[in-house]
Amino acid sequence: MLESFEVVSGDLFTDLSKKKNFILLHSCNAQGRWGSGIAKTFHSKFKNAYEQYRTHPKKVGNGFIVSENGYRIGCLITSKGYGKYVDPPKQIAESTYIALKELLENVSDTDIEIHSPKINAGLFNTPWQWTKKSIVKACEESNKRIKWVVWEL
Repeated sequence: MLESFEVVSGDLFTDLSKKKNFILLHSCNAQGRWGSGIAKTFHSKFKNAYEQYRTHPKKVGNGFIVSENGYRIGCLITSKGYGKYVDPPKQIAESTYIALKELLENVSDTDIEIHSPKINAGLFNTPWQWTKKSIVKACEESNKRIKWVVWEL
C-alpha cells in the first residue's frame, strides 16, 4: 500500500549518505544502455550496478534490483528501445505498472522507501500523470508499506 507519495525539488543524488535503506529507482530500456538522460547519471555514479543491469535478463515489463556499495538501484524495463525506437507512451505506462509489480514482489522488505526522478517523463516522452497512475496502482496492490519520493530539478 502506498503510505505516502511526494514530489520534492532538488537533485535525486544529493546527500545519498544521509538516506538509509531505500531504493533509487529509474526506468530503463531493454537494450542494456544507460547512455542518456538520468540513466547516464546513474551510469556515472554506479558503474558496477550498470554492469549488473547489462548482464541481467531484460525484457519489457521486468523490474529488478542491482546494487553497489550498499545502494539498491531499482530498474524498471519500460521500453524495448530508446531514442527514435522508444515504445509508445501508453505502452510505457503499462510496462511501468507490470515492472513495478515484479520489483515489489521480489523485495523482501515490508517497509520500502523509493526515491526516483519523474520516471518516463524525460527521454521516454510519457506524460508524468500516466506513469504516476501506474505507480499508484502497483503500490496500492502491493502488501508492502511504501513511501515514494519523486525528485525534480
